[in-house]
Amino acid sequence: MKEWHNAKGLENILSFHKLEQNYDISYGTKTTSGNFIVYTKSRDVVFHQNKMGLPYIDLKQNHKGLCLIKTIHNNYQGITKKEIAHANEARKAMAKIGHPTKRGFAKMVCHKMIAYCPITDKDISKANKIFGPDLPGIRGKTTPLRPNVMNTTYVEIPRTVEEKNKFVCLAANFMFIDGVPFLVMTSRTLNL
Repeated sequence: MKEWHNAKGLENILSFHKLEQNYDISYGTKTTSGNFIVYTKSRDVVFHQNKMGLPYIDLKQNHKGLCLIKTIHNNYQGITKKEIAHANEARKAMAKIGHPTKRGFAKMVCHKMIAYCPITDKDISKANKIFGPDLPGIRGKTTPLRPNVMNTTYVEIPRTVEEKNKFVCLAANFMFIDGVPFLVMTSRTLNL
C-alpha cells in the first residue's frame, strides 16, 4: 500500500482505493456521523473529519498503535550505528551530486573522482541494503515504454471531391492544454 507520511505534518494522505484492497471500509454521514471506519482483524479504526472535511486519526487519544505504512526498521538489524551514519552520508552525497546510479557513484568513489569524500563502496552498499534503491535516481533515469505500433488505413477519396478540391490549403498550429501539446489543423477550402 502506498501512502504519504510526514511525522511533522498536520495531515497525511491515504488512498481509499489502496485501503479498500486490504480492508473493509464503512463511510456514511448518517450511519457513522460523517466518520469513516476501517475494519481490521484486530479492531476497528475510526477516522474523524476535520473542519475542512478531511479524515484524520488522533494518535494522542488513540493509545493503541496502528501502522499502515511500510518501514525500514527491520533493515537496521545487524548494522552498527556507525555504519548507519555512513550510509546516511552516502545517500546525502548521492543527492548532492545529482543522484547518479549506484554503480556510477561507486566508480566515482573508488577512483577518487570526488575530492575529500570519506564515503566507501561499503557505505554505498549498506545504504542500498537499508533504504532500498535510490528512488529519485530511478525516477529520473527510467526510460518510457515503446509505444504500440499504429496501423494506418487508407480511405479512398471520391473522384467528385478530388476534382473540386485539387488545391487544399492547410493551416496547422500547436496548442498546449495543461502542458500537453496538441496539433490543430484546419482546411481553408474544405472548411474542416
